[in-house]
Amino acid sequence: MAGLALNLVFLAAFAVLADLPAPALVAMLGIGLVGVTMNPAMVTRVQRAGNARPLVNTVHSSFITLGVILGSSLGGLVIDTSGLRTPPWLGAGLAAL
Repeated sequence: MAGLALNLVFLAAFAVLADLPAPALVAMLGIGLVGVTMNPAMVTRVQRAGNARPLVNTVHSSFITLGVILGSSLGGLVIDTSGLRTPPWLGAGLAAL
């Protein structure tokens, strides 16, 4: 939950502060650091909950891939309709969800 909350904060900060180079850079670094470190943590948690059964790992990996596909597709759609500032807000909304 803390990782999602931090990701939400960094995404919203990037959307708001994109015109200011230093704060935008800090927000972007935060997005990368939080997002990258959450993946192994989620994999470990799922493996422990599912007793590391192959089907659990396969389904979890499939959902990660589905998230990448949906995030990229939705991000592209909102860029086309609302501009480049919208994808971070979309990401913040998905993190809140």
